[in-house]
Amino acid sequence: MQHVELMSFIHIGNIGIDANYIYLFCGIVCILILYFCVKALIKWVVQMKFDRLLIYSISSLLIIAIVSGIDLIVGNGMAVAKIALQSISLFGILLSIAILIKRFILN
Repeated sequence: MQHVELMSFIHIGNIGIDANYIYLFCGIVCILILYFCVKALIKWVVQMKFDRLLIYSISSLLIIAIVSGIDLIVGNGMAVAKIALQSISLFGILLSIAILIKRFILN
């Protein structure tokens, strides 16, 4: 797969706008799109009263952010990130199984 530069598509580099500003603008637009999508998703989760899903999502995001920071500082080739992602997914599967078992026992 060949690397494609954004400036080859957009010809405003001729008027003095640097490619980094284009990338920054695209990044901000992507963040805004994600913000509105996540905002709608969180509103839906709160309305449906899926407390465990919201807690699991926020704690997983915090763990990923902390592990990413540790990985950047230590620089050990993403070994810690692999373990963290595997433990988060295992915890999510076990949490789902526990919720299903609880529903079957109560009903």
